[in-house]
Amino acid sequence: MRKTALPLAALLWAGHLSAAPIDTSSQISAVTVYADRARVTRTAEVALPEGESVVRLAGLPADLDPSSVQAGGTGTGVKILGLEIRDVFFDQTVNPRVRELEAQLQALQDQEATLVAKKADLQERRTFLNKVRDGLAQPGAEEGKGASSASLEKVKPLYEFYGAETVAISEATQANAVAIREIGPKKQVVVDELNRLRSGGGKTEKQVLVAVKASSPAKATLSLGYNMSGASWQPLYDARVNTQTGAIELAYYGNVRQQTGENWDNVKLSLSTARPSVGARMPELEPWWLNFIRPMAVSKRNTFGYSAGADADAAKDKEEMVVAAAPAPMEYEQAEIESSGVSVVFEIKIPATIPSDGEEHRVAIATQKFDGKIEYVTTPKLADVAFLKTRLTNSSGAPILGGKVNVFRDGDFIGDSHVNFIAPGEDFDFYLGTDDNVKVTRKTLVDRAAENGLFQKRKGITRKYETTLENFKNQPVKVTVLDQLPVAQDASITVRDVKFSDTPVQDKDTGKLTWTFDLAPKQKKQITEEFTVDWPSEKDVVF
Repeated sequence: MRKTALPLAALLWAGHLSAAPIDTSSQISAVTVYADRARVTRTAEVALPEGESVVRLAGLPADLDPSSVQAGGTGTGVKILGLEIRDVFFDQTVNPRVRELEAQLQALQDQEATLVAKKADLQERRTFLNKVRDGLAQPGAEEGKGASSASLEKVKPLYEFYGAETVAISEATQANAVAIREIGPKKQVVVDELNRLRSGGGKTEKQVLVAVKASSPAKATLSLGYNMSGASWQPLYDARVNTQTGAIELAYYGNVRQQTGENWDNVKLSLSTARPSVGARMPELEPWWLNFIRPMAVSKRNTFGYSAGADADAAKDKEEMVVAAAPAPMEYEQAEIESSGVSVVFEIKIPATIPSDGEEHRVAIATQKFDGKIEYVTTPKLADVAFLKTRLTNSSGAPILGGKVNVFRDGDFIGDSHVNFIAPGEDFDFYLGTDDNVKVTRKTLVDRAAENGLFQKRKGITRKYETTLENFKNQPVKVTVLDQLPVAQDASITVRDVKFSDTPVQDKDTGKLTWTFDLAPKQKKQITEEFTVDWPSEKDVVF
């Protein structure tokens, strides 16, 4: 059978409905998860008579996307004529998990009510015993006379009974209080899950009626696909690094989360980077009209705190503030994953189970191994630490999507990092955290301001920095140091008298400085840089 999404209204649907529909149960067999939704596929086995008939698949979620429904399947001599989608309403929740949770909640509430009643009963028993005790302790309480040895002998069993009963009541009260306290968290767990599942209603379901035609009696497998919101996935990586060999193992996972109201039990799971929400049609350009901003009429004293008409510049500022107040359009949260425009589907090899609980569930996608050469890089101006870095090539046929990376170095978890989108075959830098065995320190040796010039006064400042690198490891390391010189954006500002102890690679446009050193074990290296900046004294420069 081939897939179809033709409405039965386009066919002779009234003729198909003349016979009773064939009811069949279906199970979720495959799911493709996108960044903001999921494509669910159900399958059903059905025995078809010769000729035309209608197969009814009931129990489908109420909030599935009707426009996305397609039918297909396999069967010799069987054709699909069309389908129709119907809403069915019930007087109670149709989701079996919701019904199960509601029964659990009712049982817990009944149990709690019983415990509360028992608590009240124990309190009454204690009050009664106390009254009996108080009555026996009064003079002449026994036979209306004063206390005697004989009367005390008669009272003694009652006091012994009172003591034993008091202990029993205390123990029962304590056990009852513990039971009441333990019910609270159990109820909250059930209520939280119920609230998630009830968010989509719960007393409505959809049914799909599929019209088929068989040339002879046949057994067929019917499949039904539809889109559901409330599902998403994000990439996640575990990077395991061997600093001795430079070997890196990158384990690729998908963090899947769904709250569709359907549990995906033992399904064939696929993760796609496509974005169905974008649509298949390319958006078209509209005319880009230009016009002047019309000033708003204001009173003599407006909300911005100046007099209207008194200050033209202030009025202009108000116009600009009105324009700036317009809210910026929302951005698509997952756009980073799709930034390359490449759509990839990852098929998970092992059947997966993802409950409809809104929690993250990790599934393994693949593992890629790299042979890298580890080096160190530091920017002392920003952080006095050395970061491990390696240059890698994505040698797989699939892109590496942007996402969080958990970094394990020589078996120890050292923190998390992030990787951007990497196309197949692309080279990229991969950072592996910091290493305290390569020590970096930076200090200011000179920070001196001056003012000079005979006829044209100029302010100036001279600075000198010293960066020290120390290798405490037992093997040589390669260290790259990054820094910068100030770059003048005005011709009246001069950067002069630049001096380096070691000549760096310099980018004249940005002022970026780069040094690269090979440090032997226990070796120490110091580099200095010095410069002077001056400018007209009537102005100020911010460093």
